[in-house]
Amino acid sequence: MTAVGALLALAAVDARAQSVIVTIDPAQSQGLDTSEIQSGMEQAISDQLQIGDGAYLDSVANAVAIASRGMGVDYATNPTTFVLGGAIGFGAASQGITLSAGDAALPSAGFAAAVSLMGGVNLGVLTASEDSALDRFRLYANGMVYSPGGEPAFDPRLLTVGGHLQIDLVRRSDLASVVEWGGLAFTTGAEYTQLSMGLTQELPIAFDPARWDATGSYDITSSVMSVPLELSTNLRVFVVTAFVGGAVDFMPGTASSTVALTGPLVADVGGTEQPIGSVSVTHSDEGVSSAFTPRVFAGGQLNLSVIKVYTHVNVGLNSSASIQFGGRIAL
Repeated sequence: MTAVGALLALAAVDARAQSVIVTIDPAQSQGLDTSEIQSGMEQAISDQLQIGDGAYLDSVANAVAIASRGMGVDYATNPTTFVLGGAIGFGAASQGITLSAGDAALPSAGFAAAVSLMGGVNLGVLTASEDSALDRFRLYANGMVYSPGGEPAFDPRLLTVGGHLQIDLVRRSDLASVVEWGGLAFTTGAEYTQLSMGLTQELPIAFDPARWDATGSYDITSSVMSVPLELSTNLRVFVVTAFVGGAVDFMPGTASSTVALTGPLVADVGGTEQPIGSVSVTHSDEGVSSAFTPRVFAGGQLNLSVIKVYTHVNVGLNSSASIQFGGRIAL
């Protein structure tokens, strides 16, 4: 086989919506198992960059949807005047629910973070009556744009904006001097969440004894519009409140990715690292969120006078989950 023929024999093109081309120069790779390097590098690229399975982007969209779920609403305080606060949350979906990437450039399952500020008002403040029907209604708004910065290979940008209406179907009541039942509340509204990530630096991907130093572009974008229908209740005992609820989320959303990466392939040849070829990857894919998802949620809040510190957990029946931590000032 000629040198040209050998070069062409080591070019792999996937029939799916991607192309992974590994080119190895026989003159520079003497003593190496080039076939093993080729197949191993292709697998490492698929694992590290999550381009081998279109279901990955479905899980990204579901993670984006659940990461901020409940951030814009107070389920524990039953405010009679107003509430102001903020929270940070982390969501994951599919394939075992992992909250980190580990050694991979991207998590093996969909992952998203969310940050949001929120404010709410009890409509009863619009009347002078202490027993107004408007006291059953609370309006909330939340939103924030956040880019954490730092030095990750993929730099995320987060956007959350939403509005909600909460209605007391059953009014709250005092069960004892330090015990209050929050009644039964119905909450609905709309929330838009978006996650965008782009490769910001050279990304090394290794398969011993070779390493590919990838440069170029890799962009992931997911946008989800959610409309929740929720029932919730809470119980306060002295300074601790527990809340629980169930919901159905209508959340049409999409996720997409585009990849155009190239770079040298280097390996240890006779104890010296040197170029033995190159790798290029082009790829595009799309995913969708679950359109209709039942969900349960629960959490706890520590009430320090008007200052509230809380945590909130969501579990969706589409193999998604999230956890949030936040604080509020409420009256």
